[in-house]
Amino acid sequence: RKFGKNYFELILNPMYNSDSNVSGLTCHFEAITEKIEVEKQLEAYHENLEKAIDDRTQALREQSDFFQQVIDAITNLIFVRDDEGKYVLVNRSAADSFPDHPDGVIGKTALDTHHSQQQAKQFMLEDKEILRTGEQIVSESIYRSKDGAEKYLYLTKSLLTAKGKRFELGVHTDITELKSQEGALKQSNQELKSAVKKLQKAQNSLIESEKLASLGNLVAGVAHEINTPLGAIKSNVDVAGRSIEKINQML
Repeated sequence: RKFGKNYFELILNPMYNSDSNVSGLTCHFEAITEKIEVEKQLEAYHENLEKAIDDRTQALREQSDFFQQVIDAITNLIFVRDDEGKYVLVNRSAADSFPDHPDGVIGKTALDTHHSQQQAKQFMLEDKEILRTGEQIVSESIYRSKDGAEKYLYLTKSLLTAKGKRFELGVHTDITELKSQEGALKQSNQELKSAVKKLQKAQNSLIESEKLASLGNLVAGVAHEINTPLGAIKSNVDVAGRSIEKINQML
């Protein structure tokens, strides 16, 4: 009860006579003003603490949502696995790469998400090596879905430490289209090499033809230069022969 600015606790107990009937009361008063003030302060502190916790929880939730939106906007496949090989974080691209798990992959391992158990075991061995040595692993791999479709991935996996725990951070880039373009480029390059060889062959043939043509012109010119004086000599020999015959007759 409150009396003025002070609080008191009143305790009333019945008193019984020899016939077990109530014959009176005992009354006990105790000042509890200080206790009430402390309880009010404690209650206010609890309310402020709960509000602070709610505000902090909301802030962390907003930060987590913002971070998730950021990594979801990245086209690379991003995931984090713990020291037991279980997924603890994936972005949207990584989640979409596992169409056979519409309920999500959080808490699952590579053995659960990959159809090739051999490949999954290899990934888990790589995970253990990364957690043990802290060295980064860069490689290419092929992911085959349940329907047989293949995706070429460029993998980068490294060690991530948070709150004293060790995780593996994986960033995968889908290079399926690049691989397709690479194949087309190799085919075009092969065709270009074949065309270059044909062109070189044709060029060599043309050069040989030009050489033969030049040689023919040269031979024809030399023959002409030789034939002209020979013709003159031949004509003069006939004249000289007749003149010599006349001289012999005169002698």
